Amino acid sequence: MLVSIVMPTFNRSELVYDSIQSVICQSYSNWELIIVDDGSSTEEVNKIKKFSFKKENIFFYKRPDKLVKGANSCRNYGLSKSKGELIKWMDSDDLLTEDALQKQVSIFMVKKDVKICLGYGAFYYPDDNNKLEYWSRNNTSENIFSDHLVNKIRWPIGGILWNKSHFETDPFLPKLSNSQEWLMHSLQLTKTKFDEIYNLKDIVYLIRRGHNRISSEKSSKYYYNQFKARYVLFIEAKNLSYNDSFQLLKQLIIYLFYTILFFIKK
Repeated sequence: MLVSIVMPTFNRSELVYDSIQSVICQSYSNWELIIVDDGSSTEEVNKIKKFSFKKENIFFYKRPDKLVKGANSCRNYGLSKSKGELIKWMDSDDLLTEDALQKQVSIFMVKKDVKICLGYGAFYYPDDNNKLEYWSRNNTSENIFSDHLVNKIRWPIGGILWNKSHFETDPFLPKLSNSQEWLMHSLQLTKTKFDEIYNLKDIVYLIRRGHNRISSEKSSKYYYNQFKARYVLFIEAKNLSYNDSFQLLKQLIIYLFYTILFFIKK
Protein backbone atom coordinates (compact mmCIF):
# COMPACT_ATOMS: atom_id res chain seq x y z
CA MET A 1 0.00 0.00 0.00
CA LEU A 2 1.45 3.35 -1.08
CA VAL A 3 1.50 6.00 1.65
CA SER A 4 1.43 9.65 0.59
CA ILE A 5 2.99 12.01 3.13
CA VAL A 6 2.14 15.70 2.68
CA MET A 7 4.44 18.30 4.25
CA PRO A 8 3.78 22.06 3.91
CA THR A 9 6.76 24.32 4.55
CA PHE A 10 7.60 28.00 4.71
CA ASN A 11 11.18 29.32 5.12
CA ARG A 12 12.25 26.35 7.20
CA SER A 13 15.17 24.78 5.37
CA GLU A 14 17.17 24.59 8.61
CA LEU A 15 14.48 22.32 10.12
CA VAL A 16 12.90 20.55 7.17
CA TYR A 17 16.01 18.45 6.43
CA ASP A 18 15.56 16.46 9.66
CA SER A 19 11.86 16.01 8.89
CA ILE A 20 12.64 14.70 5.41
CA GLN A 21 15.30 12.36 6.81
CA SER A 22 12.78 10.89 9.24
CA VAL A 23 10.67 9.89 6.23
CA ILE A 24 13.61 8.54 4.23
CA CYS A 25 14.66 6.39 7.21
CA GLN A 26 11.27 4.66 7.55
CA SER A 27 11.39 0.89 7.88
CA TYR A 28 8.40 0.82 5.51
CA SER A 29 9.61 1.81 2.04
CA ASN A 30 6.46 2.17 -0.08
CA TRP A 31 5.86 5.89 0.37
CA GLU A 32 5.94 9.21 -1.46
CA LEU A 33 6.71 12.55 0.16
CA ILE A 34 4.94 15.61 -1.22
CA ILE A 35 6.49 18.90 -0.08
CA VAL A 36 4.33 21.97 -0.74
CA ASP A 37 6.03 25.35 -0.34
CA ASP A 38 3.89 28.22 0.95
CA GLY A 39 5.84 31.09 -0.64
CA SER A 40 9.36 30.77 0.77
CA SER A 41 12.24 32.93 -0.45
CA THR A 42 14.10 31.79 -3.57
CA GLU A 43 17.10 30.81 -1.47
CA GLU A 44 14.95 28.66 0.82
CA VAL A 45 13.20 27.03 -2.13
CA ASN A 46 16.52 26.12 -3.75
CA LYS A 47 17.73 24.50 -0.53
CA ILE A 48 14.60 22.38 -0.21
CA LYS A 49 14.75 21.37 -3.87
CA LYS A 50 18.24 19.99 -3.28
CA PHE A 51 16.81 17.69 -0.62
CA SER A 52 13.88 16.57 -2.76
CA PHE A 53 15.88 15.85 -5.91
CA LYS A 54 17.92 13.20 -4.10
CA LYS A 55 15.02 10.72 -4.11
CA GLU A 56 12.63 9.75 -6.89
CA ASN A 57 9.69 9.48 -4.50
CA ILE A 58 10.06 13.00 -3.07
CA PHE A 59 8.11 15.66 -4.96
CA PHE A 60 8.27 19.43 -4.58
CA TYR A 61 5.39 21.79 -5.42
CA LYS A 62 4.66 25.44 -4.89
CA ARG A 63 1.25 26.45 -3.61
CA PRO A 64 -0.65 27.94 -6.58
CA ASP A 65 -1.16 31.69 -6.23
CA LYS A 66 -4.93 31.29 -6.56
CA LEU A 67 -5.03 29.43 -3.24
CA VAL A 68 -5.15 31.20 0.14
CA LYS A 69 -1.72 31.42 1.74
CA GLY A 70 -1.22 29.06 4.66
CA ALA A 71 -0.42 25.50 5.66
CA ASN A 72 -4.05 24.38 5.25
CA SER A 73 -4.13 25.28 1.57
CA CYS A 74 -0.82 23.47 1.13
CA ARG A 75 -2.18 20.39 2.89
CA ASN A 76 -5.27 20.29 0.68
CA TYR A 77 -3.19 20.87 -2.45
CA GLY A 78 -0.78 18.11 -1.45
CA LEU A 79 -3.72 15.75 -1.03
CA SER A 80 -4.84 16.55 -4.60
CA LYS A 81 -1.37 15.61 -5.88
CA SER A 82 -1.10 12.38 -3.89
CA LYS A 83 -1.18 8.93 -5.50
CA GLY A 84 -1.27 6.79 -2.37
CA GLU A 85 -4.11 4.75 -0.99
CA LEU A 86 -3.16 6.02 2.47
CA ILE A 87 -2.43 9.61 3.48
CA LYS A 88 -0.49 11.22 6.32
CA TRP A 89 0.21 14.89 6.95
CA MET A 90 3.21 16.14 8.89
CA ASP A 91 4.74 19.51 9.76
CA SER A 92 8.13 20.55 8.45
CA ASP A 93 9.70 20.81 11.91
CA ASP A 94 8.59 17.42 13.27
CA LEU A 95 9.69 13.81 12.86
CA LEU A 96 8.20 10.37 12.26
CA THR A 97 9.50 7.57 14.42
CA GLU A 98 11.43 5.03 12.37
CA ASP A 99 8.69 2.38 12.41
CA ALA A 100 5.68 4.72 12.26
CA LEU A 101 4.51 3.76 8.79
CA GLN A 102 5.27 0.06 9.27
CA LYS A 103 3.10 -0.13 12.38
CA GLN A 104 0.18 1.83 10.95
CA VAL A 105 0.15 0.33 7.45
CA SER A 106 0.10 -3.17 8.95
CA ILE A 107 -3.23 -2.30 10.62
CA PHE A 108 -4.79 -1.42 7.27
CA MET A 109 -3.45 -4.61 5.71
CA VAL A 110 -5.02 -6.80 8.39
CA LYS A 111 -8.20 -4.85 9.15
CA LYS A 112 -9.81 -4.05 5.82
CA ASP A 113 -12.68 -1.97 7.24
CA VAL A 114 -10.41 0.52 9.01
CA LYS A 115 -10.39 4.06 7.60
CA ILE A 116 -8.46 5.81 10.37
CA CYS A 117 -5.46 4.48 12.29
CA LEU A 118 -4.82 6.71 15.29
CA GLY A 119 -1.26 7.18 16.54
CA TYR A 120 0.21 9.35 19.26
CA GLY A 121 2.83 12.05 19.59
CA ALA A 122 5.50 13.13 22.03
CA PHE A 123 7.46 16.33 22.44
CA TYR A 124 11.19 15.85 21.91
CA TYR A 125 14.16 18.09 22.54
CA PRO A 126 16.84 18.18 19.78
CA ASP A 127 19.56 18.71 22.41
CA ASP A 128 18.36 15.81 24.55
CA ASN A 129 17.23 12.79 22.53
CA ASN A 130 16.35 10.85 25.67
CA LYS A 131 13.81 13.40 26.88
CA LEU A 132 10.24 12.82 25.68
CA GLU A 133 6.94 14.24 26.93
CA TYR A 134 3.64 12.72 25.87
CA TRP A 135 1.46 15.08 23.84
CA SER A 136 -1.87 13.54 24.87
CA ARG A 137 -2.94 12.92 28.45
CA ASN A 138 -4.49 9.57 27.45
CA ASN A 139 -4.25 6.99 24.70
CA THR A 140 -7.36 5.00 25.60
CA SER A 141 -11.00 6.05 25.38
CA GLU A 142 -14.47 4.54 25.50
CA ASN A 143 -15.86 7.49 23.52
CA ILE A 144 -13.16 8.86 21.24
CA PHE A 145 -15.12 11.81 19.86
CA SER A 146 -16.39 13.03 23.24
CA ASP A 147 -12.95 12.77 24.84
CA HIS A 148 -11.31 14.47 21.86
CA LEU A 149 -13.85 17.29 22.09
CA VAL A 150 -12.55 18.22 25.55
CA ASN A 151 -8.88 17.35 24.78
CA LYS A 152 -8.75 14.30 27.04
CA ILE A 153 -7.37 12.42 24.07
CA ARG A 154 -5.71 13.99 21.03
CA TRP A 155 -3.36 13.35 18.14
CA PRO A 156 -0.84 15.62 16.41
CA ILE A 157 -1.12 16.29 12.70
CA GLY A 158 1.26 13.44 11.86
CA GLY A 159 -0.11 10.96 14.35
CA ILE A 160 -2.96 9.65 12.22
CA LEU A 161 -2.79 7.57 9.05
CA TRP A 162 -5.90 7.91 6.90
CA ASN A 163 -7.50 5.94 4.11
CA LYS A 164 -7.62 8.57 1.37
CA SER A 165 -11.05 7.43 0.20
CA HIS A 166 -12.37 8.84 3.47
CA PHE A 167 -12.04 12.40 2.13
CA GLU A 168 -14.77 13.53 -0.23
CA THR A 169 -13.78 17.21 -0.02
CA ASP A 170 -10.75 19.23 1.13
CA PRO A 171 -10.36 18.32 4.81
CA PHE A 172 -8.65 21.53 6.02
CA LEU A 173 -10.31 24.95 6.30
CA PRO A 174 -7.92 27.32 4.44
CA LYS A 175 -8.64 30.50 6.42
CA LEU A 176 -8.14 28.93 9.84
CA SER A 177 -4.66 29.67 11.22
CA ASN A 178 -4.81 27.51 14.35
CA SER A 179 -7.08 24.78 15.78
CA GLN A 180 -7.29 23.50 12.20
CA GLU A 181 -6.14 20.00 13.15
CA TRP A 182 -8.62 19.82 16.04
CA LEU A 183 -11.45 20.80 13.67
CA MET A 184 -10.36 18.43 10.93
CA HIS A 185 -10.05 15.51 13.35
CA SER A 186 -13.38 16.35 14.98
CA LEU A 187 -15.30 16.54 11.71
CA GLN A 188 -13.79 13.31 10.38
CA LEU A 189 -14.57 11.46 13.61
CA THR A 190 -18.24 12.44 13.32
CA LYS A 191 -18.28 10.87 9.84
CA THR A 192 -16.66 7.60 10.90
CA LYS A 193 -18.16 4.50 12.48
CA PHE A 194 -16.57 3.19 15.66
CA ASP A 195 -15.34 -0.03 14.01
CA GLU A 196 -13.66 1.99 11.23
CA ILE A 197 -11.24 3.54 13.74
CA TYR A 198 -8.22 1.66 15.08
CA ASN A 199 -6.55 3.10 18.15
CA LEU A 200 -2.84 2.27 17.89
CA LYS A 201 -1.53 3.34 21.27
CA ASP A 202 2.10 3.79 20.16
CA ILE A 203 4.15 6.97 19.73
CA VAL A 204 4.62 7.46 15.99
CA TYR A 205 5.27 11.22 15.76
CA LEU A 206 7.73 13.56 17.47
CA ILE A 207 6.97 17.26 17.94
CA ARG A 208 10.02 19.49 18.18
CA ARG A 209 10.50 21.60 21.28
CA GLY A 210 12.97 24.46 21.70
CA HIS A 211 11.89 26.81 18.90
CA ASN A 212 8.92 29.03 18.16
CA ARG A 213 6.12 27.14 16.46
CA ILE A 214 4.06 29.05 13.92
CA SER A 215 0.70 28.62 15.71
CA SER A 216 1.89 29.04 19.31
CA GLU A 217 1.40 32.80 19.85
CA LYS A 218 -1.62 33.62 22.03
CA SER A 219 -3.59 36.67 20.86
CA SER A 220 -7.11 37.79 20.03
CA LYS A 221 -6.66 36.21 16.60
CA TYR A 222 -5.56 32.93 18.17
CA TYR A 223 -8.68 32.72 20.33
CA TYR A 224 -10.90 33.83 17.46
CA ASN A 225 -9.64 30.88 15.41
CA GLN A 226 -10.36 28.57 18.35
CA PHE A 227 -13.89 30.02 18.46
CA LYS A 228 -14.31 29.72 14.69
CA ALA A 229 -13.25 26.05 14.71
CA ARG A 230 -15.86 25.25 17.37
CA TYR A 231 -18.51 27.20 15.48
CA VAL A 232 -17.83 25.32 12.23
CA LEU A 233 -18.01 21.99 14.06
CA PHE A 234 -21.27 23.00 15.75
CA ILE A 235 -22.83 23.92 12.38
CA GLU A 236 -21.52 20.99 10.32
CA ALA A 237 -21.48 18.06 12.75
CA LYS A 238 -24.54 15.83 12.59
CA ASN A 239 -26.28 13.96 15.41
CA LEU A 240 -24.19 15.26 18.30
CA SER A 241 -25.27 13.99 21.70
CA TYR A 242 -26.73 16.40 24.25
CA ASN A 243 -23.52 16.27 26.32
CA ASP A 244 -21.30 16.88 23.29
CA SER A 245 -23.46 19.80 22.18
CA PHE A 246 -23.31 21.27 25.67
CA GLN A 247 -19.52 20.96 25.83
CA LEU A 248 -19.19 22.56 22.41
CA LEU A 249 -21.45 25.49 23.36
CA LYS A 250 -19.43 26.00 26.54
CA GLN A 251 -16.20 26.16 24.53
CA LEU A 252 -17.78 28.63 22.10
CA ILE A 253 -18.62 30.99 24.95
CA ILE A 254 -15.18 30.66 26.56
CA TYR A 255 -13.23 31.31 23.34
CA LEU A 256 -15.50 34.21 22.39
CA PHE A 257 -14.83 35.73 25.81
CA TYR A 258 -11.04 35.42 25.38
CA THR A 259 -11.24 36.79 21.83
CA ILE A 260 -12.91 39.96 23.12
CA LEU A 261 -10.65 40.18 26.19
CA PHE A 262 -7.40 40.00 24.22
CA PHE A 263 -8.78 42.41 21.60
CA ILE A 264 -9.51 44.98 24.32
CA LYS A 265 -6.04 44.48 25.86
CA LYS A 266 -4.29 45.01 22.52
